[in-house]
Amino acid sequence: MKRDFFPYFALYFLLFSPLLQAQDVALPADKMLVIHQLSNGLLQAQTKQSATRMIRQRLYIAKDRLRIESMEGQRTVVIVRLDKRLLWKWNPQNPKKEYEEVPFSKFEREYKRRLRRKASFKQRILTSALPKRRKVEILQQAYLNPFGPDLVSVGKSSQKKEISGFPCEEWIVERNGFEVARLWTTKGAYSPSYLFRFYKALKAFTPEEERAIEKIEGFPILLRIRLQYFIGASYKVFDIYAHIQNIEQRPLELYPFRLPPGWKKKSTNAVLKCAYPKCKNLVKVKKFRVIHHGKVYYCCKQQHQIKLMILFAKQR
Repeated sequence: MKRDFFPYFALYFLLFSPLLQAQDVALPADKMLVIHQLSNGLLQAQTKQSATRMIRQRLYIAKDRLRIESMEGQRTVVIVRLDKRLLWKWNPQNPKKEYEEVPFSKFEREYKRRLRRKASFKQRILTSALPKRRKVEILQQAYLNPFGPDLVSVGKSSQKKEISGFPCEEWIVERNGFEVARLWTTKGAYSPSYLFRFYKALKAFTPEEERAIEKIEGFPILLRIRLQYFIGASYKVFDIYAHIQNIEQRPLELYPFRLPPGWKKKSTNAVLKCAYPKCKNLVKVKKFRVIHHGKVYYCCKQQHQIKLMILFAKQR
């Protein structure tokens, strides 16, 4: 069963959340940052069980390269290389010693797919037979603007407090009047300005969101980001949390940003079996799929797709 693209969707929102407009103190060219944080969304699938579980993670940031690894749970490692325009991901405990390679072009395709799904969801609601008041209510619950394009704004509140030893200020990002992110940032951390390129390269945000986020000052120490995942006529909401506990500066080393010796790239032509439990056939065409808890399951025919949807519905 193949994973859906959603783990990467959540990944780059959180992966680059510490890198938003962080440009107050330039990092020397011969240094790298090592960040320790707690998070519930990075490198783990978003399920009911993992939604509130915070796990320890470590990030390495240097020049145009970034590495992030989980310190517990699924021992996943992700490396982002702007110079190669790709992302590597692997589990150090994988006996096959295989890594997954994701080109930036996949993020660009997923970005366009997200926009289409959101537009399709909005169109379905607007053209439905529901009363106008109910249509507006549904769209606003999904943080969409019933009357036009999305309006994104960001502002700094008057709240201030110390977090992880850093003096922080509170910033709030809203879409169409509804809060979609709350960040506590500090101006006292090393933070290379060019890191803004990371999430821009991976198409994490819309142009409107980028312009709003660029106004945020400082390095996010504590944050909550609300993600929406549109699927047909429905959508899911995931709250991603991150709490940076420590930031340190170390001499620049390049080995953390390389693949482990002896590992090979995972084949993309792997045999895919029908996800319906009572079927043993192979999936020849990835046409009939079911998305459940952020994962995608493929079936060999439509009948099994429907049966699998019913099976998942009974598990709720």
